[in-house]
Amino acid sequence: EPYVFSSSEFDRRSLARPANVPGPVQVCYSAAAASSDAVVRVAEEECAKYGKTPQAIGQDISVCPMATPIAAHYLCCPSTVDPNLRYRCSAGGGKVERLDNDQVREALAAERRNPSR
Repeated sequence: EPYVFSSSEFDRRSLARPANVPGPVQVCYSAAAASSDAVVRVAEEECAKYGKTPQAIGQDISVCPMATPIAAHYLCCPSTVDPNLRYRCSAGGGKVERLDNDQVREALAAERRNPSR
């Protein structure tokens, strides 16, 4: 079963300080035991804790334990434009775009025109 890997999971110093903004999410899994849908679902659940959506940025085999050797990496990006944070997931995937003032105004106007997005 896929799961979110946290390198500081057993670090007692971090127990009293919950993160308010996630870093990259790493989902460990075995290709023989987990479907790609299950891996994405785990990333979605983790990013949803912060009101964000996952965007895949890559995979590797250098992070997770041998039983679940593949790490799928995701960025948790805002679902919509946040004028305070000034960034959004890129349409092409794989990176976070930083917005300038004109882009923020344009994106917010587009959201008002299409609120169902």
